[in-house]
Amino acid sequence: MKTFLPILWLIWVLLAGCAARKEDVRPATGGATHFSMGSLYEARGDIERAISEYEMALTYDRTSPEINAALLALYYSQGMFDKAVLFGEAALKHGESSTRTMALLADAYIRTGRPEKGARVLEKAVLTDSTDANLWSALARVHDVLGSDSEAEVEYKRVIELQPLSPDGLVDLGGFYGKRGDFVKAERYYNEALEVDFDHYEAYIGLGAVKEHMSDYGGAAVMYEQALGLDPGNFQLKSRLGDIKTMLGELEEAEKLLTEAVYRNPLDLRAHRNLGFIFYQKRELERSMEQFLMVLGLDPEDGFSRYNLSRIYYERRMLGRALSEIETAISVDPEFKPAHTYRAFLLVERGEYEEAERSLRNYVRMDRDAKDAYDLLGYIYMGLGRYEKAKWAYTEALRVDSADGKVWHSLGYVYDRLKEYARAITAFENAIKHDPEDAAAYNYIGYTYAERGENLDEALRLVQRALELEPENAYFRDSLGWVYYRQGRLDQAAFELETAARAGDEPVILEHLGDVYVKMGRLTDARASYGRALELDSLNTQLKAKLEALR
Repeated sequence: MKTFLPILWLIWVLLAGCAARKEDVRPATGGATHFSMGSLYEARGDIERAISEYEMALTYDRTSPEINAALLALYYSQGMFDKAVLFGEAALKHGESSTRTMALLADAYIRTGRPEKGARVLEKAVLTDSTDANLWSALARVHDVLGSDSEAEVEYKRVIELQPLSPDGLVDLGGFYGKRGDFVKAERYYNEALEVDFDHYEAYIGLGAVKEHMSDYGGAAVMYEQALGLDPGNFQLKSRLGDIKTMLGELEEAEKLLTEAVYRNPLDLRAHRNLGFIFYQKRELERSMEQFLMVLGLDPEDGFSRYNLSRIYYERRMLGRALSEIETAISVDPEFKPAHTYRAFLLVERGEYEEAERSLRNYVRMDRDAKDAYDLLGYIYMGLGRYEKAKWAYTEALRVDSADGKVWHSLGYVYDRLKEYARAITAFENAIKHDPEDAAAYNYIGYTYAERGENLDEALRLVQRALELEPENAYFRDSLGWVYYRQGRLDQAAFELETAARAGDEPVILEHLGDVYVKMGRLTDARASYGRALELDSLNTQLKAKLEALR
């Protein structure tokens, strides 16, 4: 991308036509013939012979600024920058003062890793001709590369002053600000460039990059699409746009772009990775695996591809291979965080809880903000019945991200198991705050209020909201029946609990229904309900006592 790269060609330099410039040159007698022949060969495009003749001419007069300048231009045109520097220095030493020669020498210095010398030559050049916008542009870019920000900024603005209707200067200044993280100014100058030239390719590319940095991926996609319209065959741009479309979830369009990109450039690893991810999302696991294996064939240390291969093996219930792949991913890229938590998840799947816990504890010692690791630790501790440790793990996860509704929900469950009911309600309230679709959280709070016989109107509202989200949930309907029971609305309670009992033959629901029947005086129905509940939960002493009381 032009705007974020080091110095480019000095495109205003015309390497041809040296002969016309030299029509008044008169090297020493004997060298004049060689100089004239060199000019002739140069005009014909026979650069090799032109160089040979100029070097012969130089043997007659090594102090000739014109011959040295001619050799500078030709060696520069052939990409032989070290030799170009030698002849350019000689030309300036012996009196050559044209801005064209100075610009060529400056760029040759830059291309040979000596930008400081290039800057000094260009500083001299702009003193010779302070109205040449191209010289100012070249100098600005050198200072940009050198990190001389204040000088570069002034020089970029000088270019715009000299050429107010040229979009290139505006694009260069946009790139200058973009590299320094001032995206507001960068966006301003790129947009000004497009006002001058609506089809300016590099302005769209620059705007796309700015919008990416500002996390406006939709806007970035629009800019890259505009650029692709101007250069439809640019496979690198297709790859980048495919990457953006993947992030936006526009998988069909992303797949098309990335397929075209890898066709043109089979070594585009990022495009292969993205295609692998897309096929995985589409559940095309064979095609996904092909892409990730292709990446690993070119880069065996690609942790992302190994991580995704592990996921594919897991989905095929090949736990051993999945674990082996994820452990390799960690060994080649220890900084790839998702691999650590996924390894622990696989260990849990294999029933190796203690090893999973050790792995995660070691990981969080290295990275105290590994939220997913704390979350999984909480899950492991809950499974092991270690609720105090689970509370610690979920609290740490919320320290990292206090807006995660699912973690709040899990913490609420832990508080419930610890019989810290007030804290449980607070945790579930936070779960609802950050995830308003958490039906179970509404149900928990509503049912808890009903059990206590308090806040019954609020309990009713909460349970009804849970049922709006999951109308077929028998447990939520049981909670609604229980709220009605606590409110003394026995007919409604019986209706809801009978509906719940038909949907789910669960002892708790049947016990609640029996309690309602007792309250209504329907003792035969109560005995039947308690009896069925006891069949399902034969060790429940409370149920036995209730049934005995009715005999």
